[in-house]
Amino acid sequence: MRVIGFFSLIIFLIGCATTAPKWYYKSYLDPNYIYAKGEGNNKEEAIKSALSNLASQIEVKISSNFESYKSYSNDKNIRFLQKRVSAKSLIDIYNYEIVKEAKGDKFYVLVRINKKRSADAIYDKSLVALNEIEKIDDKVKLWEIRADKKLENIIRDLKVALLLDNNPKIYDLLQRAIADKKRVSFGFDVRCKEFEDLFKIDKRGIKVICKKRVKKDKIARYYLVEIDLKLIFKDKTKKVCSLKCAAKSVVDFKSAYEFAIKECKEAIRSECGI
Repeated sequence: MRVIGFFSLIIFLIGCATTAPKWYYKSYLDPNYIYAKGEGNNKEEAIKSALSNLASQIEVKISSNFESYKSYSNDKNIRFLQKRVSAKSLIDIYNYEIVKEAKGDKFYVLVRINKKRSADAIYDKSLVALNEIEKIDDKVKLWEIRADKKLENIIRDLKVALLLDNNPKIYDLLQRAIADKKRVSFGFDVRCKEFEDLFKIDKRGIKVICKKRVKKDKIARYYLVEIDLKLIFKDKTKKVCSLKCAAKSVVDFKSAYEFAIKECKEAIRSECGI
């Protein structure tokens, strides 16, 4: 009797430990979908686990499928695709569907996303966001809305979309976003349009490369803007003139920026010999 009771207990414990449904141990392959499984103490945890597993699949595939993207362009910018991509925004971006679910000792789910539909959704969302950023020419405004960070997110999402649907239109939009990222980066701006009038009226006809970097801060009720300016003269002197201009305003950053530009113009005239 003890032996029978012992074996009954073993069978009972094995049964309790293997309550995951049979479909949970199967592999799911489909050229139109990506599948992922997850488990948790409740349904929400199981879904998060499944989406995390799905994201991991995408990150790995972006690396392994890198070579296939080269067919679109020889542009050096393509190298960024070799980097791993965080797909943490899957819940927000994709319209995933729960294919199967079950409750045993834990919750179990099988989710999937349609590759093309998901890629199209990312493309549409990214296109709208990119168009909004491209409408803005004011660099201070671009800074205020953190356009550089928004473009990083757009680029990240489009990398995922390109994996899901190897489509030229997605690649083209990705290249557009990369170009915009360079345009709004808050490093040196080689154009410095605010100072072009100074160089145009220069009778000596000196060609000047102008670079600037803008910093901003807010202390108490003051909006502060600081501009690092670098002028590289392309004449025989080859001289370099570096300046730092700052201004404040109680109105907004745009006003402080305009005041700082005026300070820089005066400094250019007095210190750079323009």
